[in-house]
Amino acid sequence: QELITNAKVKSVTQDLEGYAAAYYAFQDRVGRLPGASAGSSTITPADTLTDLASQGFTSPPASHALDGSFYFVDRAAASAANPFGPTNNGVCATNILGEFASGLDQKLDDGVATTGQVQGVNGASYTVGTAISICRQL
Repeated sequence: QELITNAKVKSVTQDLEGYAAAYYAFQDRVGRLPGASAGSSTITPADTLTDLASQGFTSPPASHALDGSFYFVDRAAASAANPFGPTNNGVCATNILGEFASGLDQKLDDGVATTGQVQGVNGASYTVGTAISICRQL
């Protein structure tokens, strides 16, 4: 069971990095942020996944191996919804148990829920057994 769980956590980690790569590749190819109008740094989260899919970077649905989903947050979102606002957009994953979120954060960043490029949403801590959403800064 532990091997399966570790594989799922690794999959979510790779997916977060894949969404970040797709976000920047879209910008290079199209000349704007996915989900934004030309010249704008403000994204419409629902349009971001649509834009990425339209260029072949992703394919819906945006679900992950730990029975959650991915979504994007705009830099203008309230700080509770986007731990990187008002300076950066983010890609987030829902339904991550605290013990898995901690490991994921350690693989990608500093392992602390409230600092760095990977953070918990709404100031969440990595509490064992508690599902949270985490975001990766874009």
